[in-house]
Amino acid sequence: MKILLNKVFAAMVLGSIILLLNTFFSVAQIKIPNSSFESDTVGQNLAPKDWQICMSNPDILPFSLVDSIFKPKDGKTYTLLAWYWAVDRNPESIGTKISCIVKKNYHYHLSIYISTNPHYASTQSNFQTELRFFGGTNICSQLNLLGNIYPNYSDTTWHQYTLEFSPKYDFDFIKISCYASDTNNQTNAGALRIDNMSDIYIDEGYNNVKVNAFTNNNCTVLSCTFAEGVSTDYVVKWFTANGNIISNNFTIDVCPYQTTKYYIWAKDSCGYYSTDSVIVGGVNSIHYDVNGKLQFDYSINDKQQSPYIFVLYNILGQEEKIVSLDVAKNSETIDVKDFANAIYIAVLKNRNGEIIWKQKILILK
Repeated sequence: MKILLNKVFAAMVLGSIILLLNTFFSVAQIKIPNSSFESDTVGQNLAPKDWQICMSNPDILPFSLVDSIFKPKDGKTYTLLAWYWAVDRNPESIGTKISCIVKKNYHYHLSIYISTNPHYASTQSNFQTELRFFGGTNICSQLNLLGNIYPNYSDTTWHQYTLEFSPKYDFDFIKISCYASDTNNQTNAGALRIDNMSDIYIDEGYNNVKVNAFTNNNCTVLSCTFAEGVSTDYVVKWFTANGNIISNNFTIDVCPYQTTKYYIWAKDSCGYYSTDSVIVGGVNSIHYDVNGKLQFDYSINDKQQSPYIFVLYNILGQEEKIVSLDVAKNSETIDVKDFANAIYIAVLKNRNGEIIWKQKILILK
């Protein structure tokens, strides 16, 4: 009986499956330490706790009467990053190590609150201060330019901005820098306040899990493997299309009485989730009528395992009826009018004699 493997990342249309996704497998959430830029010390040339200065000299605010008028968006402090032509023409920047690796070629997003600082406003009408984000393999690496945010310089209140990015390389460090649009104009100076940065979220499933299936006696064994090898780092959940969770194990036995689609969701400790599905064919139904006819409805997709046979055993395990099934059909009528009233075992076997389905039936006339 054919086992059909299908990737199901974007085409989950059943409400129960979507509900399970939202309930059990939220998207990867890569933690950024001290994303509120808190610090026990305020002043100039300082980095928030768990962050390092990549290029001098950022400030931790508020530390003066003037600064205290502008309140942090979250917590007690925020960070000011500036760019000065007259000082060193270098962008003030800070960096930190994040909780998990951001994997290349996937789509992510983060958000951050930004405000401009009017004390550093340029006199040039075409001047624009921007916040640049980099991802790398060390604290101040610029391996990936993740993107730029251009705040409205006339707005000095907190506004939330979202950065979407797809890195070309894996990274586990992030760097934030303040840049100016015109680095050659000596009158330029600009600064940006930053606060309340979000974690990093992945916007799609991570293709890392595969379902394997093979028959074992009258059942089908489903197991999962991972592109990076089997790991206890993963949490898995198997469920059916109706939303029923059936197991949290890496390997399960299923014995469906009808063709059933099984889904697996696997999530690692960073929140990266993967999914796969498998269709296990089976017997749809058995009908018995008063005229001594047994109608056997089935679905056989794997023609290579033909011929299939339907066998009725009595309670002692003796064969009572053997019928060869036509794989081009999906129903067979069997005459059982001479059978005694009793419980029988109905079995479906492939050409290798493997039992791929089994069910008890009661014949009463």
